[in-house]
Amino acid sequence: MDARTPSINEVLKKDTVLRIPYYQRRYVWGEEYWERFAQDMESTMDSDQTYFLGAIIFSKENKTQEDNRKGISEKYLVVDGQQRLTTLMIYMKVLHLMLKKNADFTQQYIVCGNTPILVHNHEDIAAFNHVMSLDTLHTLSGNNNIFKAYQYFSKYLADAKENRGVDLQVLLNCITALVRFMCLKLDSKEDDEQRIFDTINSLGVPLTTGELMKNFLYKSNDDGLKKYTTTWRPVFDTDKQVEFWNKDRARARQAKNSKNSNIEVFFHAFVRIKMWDFKESLTSSQKIRFVKAGNVFSTCKSFVEEFGMSHLDLADEIIEYANLFRKYFNVESLNNPIPVYSCVERVACLINATTNSAIIPYVLYVLRNVESEAERNDIFGYLETYLIRRILAGSDNKSYSDLFAENLIGNRINTCASLVDYIASKEGYLAMPSDFEVINSVATHSIKDSTLLYYMYETKIHRNSEEVEVLSYNDYMSDKLMPTPKKDNQGTWMPLANREEEEQRKQLVETLGNSFILSVSGKRELNAVANRPLSAKVPVFAKYNLKMRTNHALGDIHNIWSMDMICKRNECIAKGFCTQFSV
Repeated sequence: MDARTPSINEVLKKDTVLRIPYYQRRYVWGEEYWERFAQDMESTMDSDQTYFLGAIIFSKENKTQEDNRKGISEKYLVVDGQQRLTTLMIYMKVLHLMLKKNADFTQQYIVCGNTPILVHNHEDIAAFNHVMSLDTLHTLSGNNNIFKAYQYFSKYLADAKENRGVDLQVLLNCITALVRFMCLKLDSKEDDEQRIFDTINSLGVPLTTGELMKNFLYKSNDDGLKKYTTTWRPVFDTDKQVEFWNKDRARARQAKNSKNSNIEVFFHAFVRIKMWDFKESLTSSQKIRFVKAGNVFSTCKSFVEEFGMSHLDLADEIIEYANLFRKYFNVESLNNPIPVYSCVERVACLINATTNSAIIPYVLYVLRNVESEAERNDIFGYLETYLIRRILAGSDNKSYSDLFAENLIGNRINTCASLVDYIASKEGYLAMPSDFEVINSVATHSIKDSTLLYYMYETKIHRNSEEVEVLSYNDYMSDKLMPTPKKDNQGTWMPLANREEEEQRKQLVETLGNSFILSVSGKRELNAVANRPLSAKVPVFAKYNLKMRTNHALGDIHNIWSMDMICKRNECIAKGFCTQFSV
């Protein structure tokens, strides 16, 4: 290993090619990093000290005869540092264009007239080469981060020149003179490139488990590019798939290094399934280590290095499970109606609406390993009943994750009969809640998932009805029949005899019996009558043609409500759920 601190011109040399391998991540830096980079470059104008841009790691590549004919004297793979190198190249391109010195840029950073010194990876090479080939400043549009970085630096440097009086030529001189890298060049025969890549923690956006896995699974395969392009890329690396895998499951938005992103949740579920294929060989310490979310990548490596799986067999199995995950555990599916019969879509609705990821491993296991659709649906029907009853009973989720991994998957529970027997054998935390527990909890405890519970009930009770239109979960919202006691509705809530009774009433208002659901199209209109008696809301429903979703099996809805009426409705609701979700 050779470690040095070269300048920009010593790293990006005319006769050197730096290649980003296809199995590495695409360019992911965003505005936060661009702003910091640009400010750091500008700060060199006020300093006479060396500025270190960060660590970059190269691994030497063998040259070809074609490389020699092009005058290439050195060729390296970029092991780490592609985000900084890419950003620097884009920034320097914009700076040279603004100074009308594109010929100087070409002379320094382009090989043989048309190939950039930095050869980008499979996903970004077209966009990167396009930016590098520009002769004058242009406006570029598109979702590619390389185009966005180009636009950002164009605007930033124009503002620096026009509004802050920055001399761009002086800026270029200072960057060239003062900016250096900490550069490590590896001898591929002696240095463990993969270990360094896995553990490096330099400046930038941390690698996801998926990006680490891609590098590990395909780097050492002779036919890796073809395998990656035809198998892994369509599932994980296209623009559409990257957007899905990077989303935060809890908020359905782009996650910033979130442990709750789809990609991290999926891989954690995968190892909790796969590890039990080797249960006869697992030590106690491995069982503890493998299930920790932070150890997912090292666990997957163990499947190859300790238990003998091939890289590509592991990749194929990951892809198979990933396709199932994408199909059923996309929170956008909450915009679609669910079937009325027992099936995976109903269980997936429960998981996606509550973002309860602990259940996912067992659902994926059943989907892949139970061949009979009828058997799968029976399993999912019983699982739905179990989950609904747990929500209603407010069950403690202690040991919940173990149930849906080590207990059910580890014991190969792959029939409905064996699932019923297994749950029946449990006591305490993991037992199936009884009718008594459900009825008692509904009467006394607040329920946060009232919309979901009513939705699951309605879609189940109307399984044979063509008169009721079943919408999606996201088409509904819940509201209260009696408002929360506050000063602005004292006409509805007269003072009670003592504080204990007041507390009982506040508790009662939060129970399931004091809620109903209706279509969300009227949510804005309802804001005007928020926390008002139902009698004040009904005219709003009529004005905007909003439909209250009521089910008389769960108790009638009246314009005027009392505590006694809510208590009776709680009892009716609890019995209705116990009947429809019977054990």
